[in-house]
Amino acid sequence: MTTAARFPGKVCLQQRVLPDYRAPFFDALAERCDGGLSVLAGLPGPEEAIQDAGVLDAARLARADNRRLFGGRASFWTQSGVLEWLVQEQPEVLVLEANPRYLSNLTARRWMHAGRKPAMGLKTLGRTATLADLLVYCKTCKASKTLAGATYPEKIREIHAVLKDKFAIYSPGVGAQGGDAEAAVKAGADYLIVGRSIVEAKDPAKTAGQIRDSAWQSLKRRGEKVE
Repeated sequence: MTTAARFPGKVCLQQRVLPDYRAPFFDALAERCDGGLSVLAGLPGPEEAIQDAGVLDAARLARADNRRLFGGRASFWTQSGVLEWLVQEQPEVLVLEANPRYLSNLTARRWMHAGRKPAMGLKTLGRTATLADLLVYCKTCKASKTLAGATYPEKIREIHAVLKDKFAIYSPGVGAQGGDAEAAVKAGADYLIVGRSIVEAKDPAKTAGQIRDSAWQSLKRRGEKVE
């Protein structure tokens, strides 16, 4: 880089893992960012022959918990703590690892765009990946399940319209995260994933029953058989 090649702000950069050979480049890049560079990365799995960098000298390293969904060619990945990392760092620019199978990147990109800030990466076929791209990928891999947050019933509806009854839609985020059970099922969700709303309720059994009844009523309105 020349002395003029500097970025007058903070950059956040997401990686699924941080191989040791990338560390020198990220440290060099951090020295050219006036607001610094923060890297979010998880650890490689024990079955992966990847040597983790461990630490960064000039850049800040934040760790994420990588979670693999499904397996083989149909595998997808999520990373916990992405939004918390972005809220804490408040970057001017976000660089995402360009892989449409990293589902958390969609959330990160949406957060950046809501603040009218650029998020680069997440490319497929030379353009920005869309939900439709991911659904086509699901079909190609012959997956049987998909995950869609109850807080975004419009996305559940879009997924259901494309995948029809070939895929089961699992929907987390009911209650504590703001998702509505009835709206999620009405949009096309087949299964609801509910945790804190029941566990932290004063009467867990009653709360679970209310969520179940709400979901069943919505299923009936969809014309589904409820047993």
